[in-house]
Amino acid sequence: MVPKGVQLSQAITPISIKPDKIFIALDESGNMTITGDIRNTTAWHPHSPSFEWWNFTTTVTTSQGLSSLTVEVIDGGSSSTIYSNGGNGFPLETDIIPQAQLSCGIVFMGRGYVLSLTVRDDFRLQNLKLTVPIPVQQTGSIVPRFEPYLLNMEKTGALEDAGYSLYTASLDVRPGNMYTTIMSYGLSGRGGLRDVDMLFVLWKGLGRCPYQ
Repeated sequence: MVPKGVQLSQAITPISIKPDKIFIALDESGNMTITGDIRNTTAWHPHSPSFEWWNFTTTVTTSQGLSSLTVEVIDGGSSSTIYSNGGNGFPLETDIIPQAQLSCGIVFMGRGYVLSLTVRDDFRLQNLKLTVPIPVQQTGSIVPRFEPYLLNMEKTGALEDAGYSLYTASLDVRPGNMYTTIMSYGLSGRGGLRDVDMLFVLWKGLGRCPYQ
């Protein structure tokens, strides 16, 4: 159900093969460990498809670089099919990389998050902002509205051998609707050569922050 006057598009058909839940962990030596799933469509139903997921882990160095993924599916015989997102590859953002293993979240008298990420030094970062949609209770409605909360991320260290720097921001939220989960955040980075905007990044793969 949508409000009157809203024009819907045609139904969107998901692609059959798609990388999903990608994490990139960067260490001080310049190794990027990429973990994630490959989502495979196994069946089409009248209202929704069925999927299966295949896990993968691989490591490349920052000197090699990485900008996209291509998936090769090998059947039970000798044939294979390449999935390359129309020849463009499935893109990966490596100028600004959220570091889930260095970040954490907690629910205790509110919601708290610590987000850490790495920024490539030759990106020539000028500013980096974190945007979090905060749920705010509405009078006469059980559905909250979301207001953007902006934070400047601060440089907290350097991974010199990797060619990246570490940035961190902390968020302590006590929304009116405590049952509402803060599902995502956005990042906006301005660099010397290009800008990076990452929207609807999920708070996923985070450890638990210690009580303060």
